[in-house]
Amino acid sequence: WIGLLSCCSIPMVWMSIIGSTIGVSIGFGVYSYTRFHHLNQLTEIKDDIFLTDFERVSTAITSNKHFWLTLCIVFSSLAVVLSVILCCCSKRILIATEMISEASNAVRDIGGCLLFPLLPFLLHLIIVAWFLVVGSFLLSSRIQQFHVINGCGEENC
Repeated sequence: WIGLLSCCSIPMVWMSIIGSTIGVSIGFGVYSYTRFHHLNQLTEIKDDIFLTDFERVSTAITSNKHFWLTLCIVFSSLAVVLSVILCCCSKRILIATEMISEASNAVRDIGGCLLFPLLPFLLHLIIVAWFLVVGSFLLSSRIQQFHVINGCGEENC
């Protein structure tokens, strides 16, 4: 994993930034435009006599072509703003990805640091096991009940 991190950190960071910000905004903008275009060509009015109040309100909002046009403009503007911000911060992002690559090289050179997290993990497992043992003992310490097993039937034991 450390070798994979050192060689693939730069493309993965850039793809995740671009995909999660600009890609999602453009995707929502295109979907909003297609809904607007579909509603703009639609001429029939649907009968909503059997809908509940909530369904009527949601249908009124989502069947409004101006709602989808507004969403298209908002998401397109958001994509443009995020693109400009990404262009302005590209040097800093490049420096950060180079630091990730160098940090992965440093971790690869120091092998003992990969074994260090095992000790706290084992200690946590011991604490959880201790908790379960003590909890089971506490659950078994209820009100004492005494029963005579194979007692004599003639005598009052």
